[in-house]
Amino acid sequence: MAHVYALGHQMLSAATQSTDADNVRPNGYRDSPRFMMSPIHPWRRAWDLAALLFTVLTVLLLPLQFAFETEIGNNGVALSLSALADVFFLCDLGVQFRTGSLDGRGNADLNPWRAALRYVRSWFVPDLLAAAFPLDLVGLVV
Repeated sequence: MAHVYALGHQMLSAATQSTDADNVRPNGYRDSPRFMMSPIHPWRRAWDLAALLFTVLTVLLLPLQFAFETEIGNNGVALSLSALADVFFLCDLGVQFRTGSLDGRGNADLNPWRAALRYVRSWFVPDLLAAAFPLDLVGLVV
């Protein structure tokens, strides 16, 4: 009976001490912590497409809002789309913190601390400045 307990204890300790390599599945995903997203998941790709569309929308609307303050730039549709883009980019800050990265072999690394550190070291400051200070709203106030 002691042999079975020792074997069971070894199996339990081996199961609780798994490495990152043990969590890799053949499709490139790892067993993910709660609310972590793989960069190759279809939902994440849809989010990136929405970010691209909101970026193009902002590039088109922002000059119109500054140049034609009364005719085109300040109508309800333009202001609504601009506000929607601002809210999207604020939400994108959180999404970026919870998105993993691909390692050298093409596997998704979904460690939340590494993802957050990678984002803080790369695009966090420009994203924060762009999301926290929307230029179209600053232009309307001034």
